[in-house]
Parts: sequence; C-alpha cells; structure tokens
Amino acid sequence: MHKGGGFIGDIITEKQLCEWLSISPSTAWRWRKAGMPYMGKKKSIRYSKKEVEKWLKLQTKK
Repeated sequence: MHKGGGFIGDIITEKQLCEWLSISPSTAWRWRKAGMPYMGKKKSIRYSKKEVEKWLKLQTKK
C-alpha cells in the first residue's frame, strides 16, 4: 500500500486505470511518482478508483 491510508472501493489494474482516465502508462507512472495512491509492485500495481478520484481532485485545486 502506498502512503495515504486504506483503499476503499473498486480496485483496478493499471491498464484499467489508463482506459478509465484515457492516459498512457507513462502518465500513470509519473502520477504515481507525484503521489497518486497505489498498491503493489511492478506488474501487480493496483489502484482504488475512489482514492485516485480524491487525489485527482486535490491536484486540480493546486
């Protein structure tokens, strides 16, 4: 688990994240490095849609 607490809601793969947000895998990688919450390592990275939505809202407020 990445910093920021627990994961609640639908858990999705990186491929699903990219399709959902219409982003490339390299953008997902950059967002993880910028603090987007995730869990797992390398090929088993997963995301909570709820936590990603929260993180994205915080980014738009900056």
